[in-house]
Amino acid sequence: VGSRTGIPYETKAKLMLSIHLNSSGNAYQKGVEIYRAYNSTNDFAKIIADNVVKEVGTSYSNNPQNKIIDGVYMRVYSKSDIESLTNDAKKKNYEPYVINDHTTYYYFIRETGGIMTGAFSDGRNPRYKENPYRDYNQGVEAYLCELAYISQKDDLSNVINKKEAYIKALVESIKSYVNIKTVE
Repeated sequence: VGSRTGIPYETKAKLMLSIHLNSSGNAYQKGVEIYRAYNSTNDFAKIIADNVVKEVGTSYSNNPQNKIIDGVYMRVYSKSDIESLTNDAKKKNYEPYVINDHTTYYYFIRETGGIMTGAFSDGRNPRYKENPYRDYNQGVEAYLCELAYISQKDDLSNVINKKEAYIKALVESIKSYVNIKTVE
């Protein structure tokens, strides 16, 4: 399939990180936000957030929306999101998806996780193509990593000047989580 959600299945990946840089109209919004699926734990997301803060010398995000603990976030469909999707389905003449307030919101995380994260894109919504892996029980742990707010001057400076520190933090997080020992 070769899609963003298909490649992890095709390569039999255990983890999938989607690396992003955030932005906000609020000049004070800053820091690291690691988004996880509804039915996963905070463990790996917290490892990533902690390592980025430590290695880069940045901070956890000060964004209170969807926050679980420092650096770890989870967004699920709200009642208004569900209502909007249902109305959109009616307008476009397709059967609405069955989702609830426990369904992971972010497409990348939800659809990569298969049945573990409630993947549902089956092609009925013309906006999204069918995810042939939506019914798989071999879900891949997916995380959306918002590493900094480029709209905030200190975060932007870190992104420009500390690329290696971000890379080191991500590599060390993965090694720690999957228990890979470095041989020297």
